[in-house]
Amino acid sequence: MLFLVVFLSALLAAIGLGLLSGWSDIRGMTIPNSYSIGVLVAFAFAFMACHLGGNPEPFGVLSAHLTVGALVLGVTFFMTLGKMMGGGDSKLMTAYAFWMGPQNIIMFLFAMAAFGFLLGLLALFIKKAKPFKKVSEGSWLARVQSGQAVIPYGLPIMTGALFAFLDGGYVSLSLLAGFLQAAG
Repeated sequence: MLFLVVFLSALLAAIGLGLLSGWSDIRGMTIPNSYSIGVLVAFAFAFMACHLGGNPEPFGVLSAHLTVGALVLGVTFFMTLGKMMGGGDSKLMTAYAFWMGPQNIIMFLFAMAAFGFLLGLLALFIKKAKPFKKVSEGSWLARVQSGQAVIPYGLPIMTGALFAFLDGGYVSLSLLAGFLQAAG
């Protein structure tokens, strides 16, 4: 039962930190490093809880998760150097990539890209229509309405993670039952 509590706490922490990241990105186009570090630490606790609790689903082997995380870090690092994405986005995306591993990375990337596309369309509408009269200075809305082409990608990253968590069985009844069977 302890391992189930640790796993669920880590999963909820990763989701909560993703929501905070999205909110921070909307408010000021920044994602604090502490949020990405927290998502990574939560992964470590969730992974250990699953394996020590005798229920390695949905993770599998650690080396696969480390490889996926390293690949995402490498790609997003170069995207950051090329000014295609922000450093906070790169770190948050990498932290969630460790959670995904090879079995869930495609869903994560697809959902993230789809939501990013929709957010981009919304940004184009806001840029053209300027529907908001009072916006906080420095916020995403203020920047878009002033003509900047920016997207708070913390939101799509979080949405991709949520879809991958659901699709990958991170909250499935079979996973939760596996913890209880292993404890019994």
